[in-house]
Amino acid sequence: MKGAIVGGGPLGIEMALDLLSLGARVSLFASVLGGNIKEMNDGGPKNLSMGSTWRKLVGHHGQEVLGQLQNNPLEKIDLDSFPTVTEFWETYLKPITESGPIRAIFKEGEVKRVHKRFLGLSEEVPEKSRLHDLFRVVYLASPDESSFSEQRLESLSEDVLKSLRVPIEKFDDFDIVVDATGVLGNPCPM
Repeated sequence: MKGAIVGGGPLGIEMALDLLSLGARVSLFASVLGGNIKEMNDGGPKNLSMGSTWRKLVGHHGQEVLGQLQNNPLEKIDLDSFPTVTEFWETYLKPITESGPIRAIFKEGEVKRVHKRFLGLSEEVPEKSRLHDLFRVVYLASPDESSFSEQRLESLSEDVLKSLRVPIEKFDDFDIVVDATGVLGNPCPM
């Protein structure tokens, strides 16, 4: 199974870890890993409570990822206490966003649209039959400037150079797409 998660906050990260544990190939689309929690930590009051206990906020698979670290930050936490946004970010979410499993599946970019993709009568998709549904995720991706050689860039006009820096639309097809762009207490209805 190939799954796409749209949204890199706690909901999207936990869903991605759940799908990975099932053996799915996963892509996690987000402009920033950590979502609103990271933004609140970076710019909000540092002692704002999450409103739930650690036990309700941390997922089983997230705990497994942190358990593989040498210094598991959750070992020193009372799971029945209420963390602040900063504690939740620093202790739980940030280490998970920096972990190998999440970094390997993270696709930085804005999802523009998701639509159903029907297979043509003669089209063959590996490991799929015509009875399968496919969903196409179209997203903006920044160009990889490291792929441009300096020698080639020198011969291009300024207009062409500007166009090379504009994000481009890319797409990929998935069996399942999960919209995790809502917030912890108010997930998106899709």
